[in-house]
Amino acid sequence: MLYLSARLAPLVVLLVSYSDLAAAEDVQYLDFYATKKFATFAPRPRYPAEARAHHITGGGLFIMWVRRDGTVSHVAVRRSTGYAILDKSALEAFRRWRFVPGATKPKVEVPLEFVMATDPKI
Repeated sequence: MLYLSARLAPLVVLLVSYSDLAAAEDVQYLDFYATKKFATFAPRPRYPAEARAHHITGGGLFIMWVRRDGTVSHVAVRRSTGYAILDKSALEAFRRWRFVPGATKPKVEVPLEFVMATDPKI
């Protein structure tokens, strides 16, 4: 797993593992490194203040439908983080993503994990 900061603060992490769910031919799975290759604009989801205050963490899998021009037409939760507040933040960010036109398949899956840097898992 890749952690993007060593600070004692909340983090939003794109996972680096692969998913069996992306086996379908029309779905492209993007890990953190592939995102950098294909996305021209990929803002990280914000970690909601309420979630941080209550030390809410969770990981999920999200699917984006990408238009030919590289814009995202729709985003859905494939596997929830377990918390609506985290899912909502991820959906809002992924709707804003932009890809190199024609560089990805029509459906793109991206895993995401919200973790606290003070979390013992780190």
